[in-house]
Amino acid sequence: MRLKRKINLAHHPVASIHLKHDACGTGMLAAKTKDQEPHILRRSLIALSRMSHRGGDVGDSCSDGSGVMIEIPWSIILDGCEAAKESDTSDFIIGMFFLAASEDERKLQLQLLMDTADRLNLETVHTRLVPVDQSVLPEQSRTNCPCQVQIVYRPSAVSEPSISTPHVASQHSTTTQTQRLAHMRLGFLAAIQNARHESLYSRQGICLVSLSDRTVVYKALVNGSRLAAFYQDLADHRVRTRFALFHQRFATNTHPDWELAQ
Repeated sequence: MRLKRKINLAHHPVASIHLKHDACGTGMLAAKTKDQEPHILRRSLIALSRMSHRGGDVGDSCSDGSGVMIEIPWSIILDGCEAAKESDTSDFIIGMFFLAASEDERKLQLQLLMDTADRLNLETVHTRLVPVDQSVLPEQSRTNCPCQVQIVYRPSAVSEPSISTPHVASQHSTTTQTQRLAHMRLGFLAAIQNARHESLYSRQGICLVSLSDRTVVYKALVNGSRLAAFYQDLADHRVRTRFALFHQRFATNTHPDWELAQ
């Protein structure tokens, strides 16, 4: 019988990466037809709220976080965006980011993301502050709450991204959209990581939550029962989707963190 290697706790801090384990709750609902339906998200949020026993609540009801992935609700994300009125959303890509709560620091982060998008041959179409209600957050989550921002991109005239990072191979004309998105994500992550190493931001760095042309992730450092109350988009009747993948995170030996929430 093969024995598992024992970890000497004396050599590892409580929050060590080597001891990060989880026992999360997850689920998915999907429509039976190809039509986007409003009840899919509503029922998914109800199911998520009933997974509170799978989340690790800490003291003031701060949990390890929860989230939901749905199809992109373009009707609300592009609401009021003049630049997108005559555009075909099939070319659009949306990035969901956590940025600094400080406006001055957030401006620097947005400029970094814009410069990175230019290097990836992406045009920034629309930047949106996601409407949230921080009053529903427990004290610990509210104290460290970042600013939730959605940025809509589309490929510029040069369709292939030009990414100069050691992690990304050269592109060619047969690259698929999925591969392009993966390389774009790596490009953003490399820029974010470099900014962290150079200590460009005092308190809150940039967190790339999701980047896709089909789906968007809404996650927060909150129990699943409060997720819809926090994100006003999730309570909007215009949101329709054919599926919803939801998750209540539970982690042992880690501190609650907005970036780790999912």
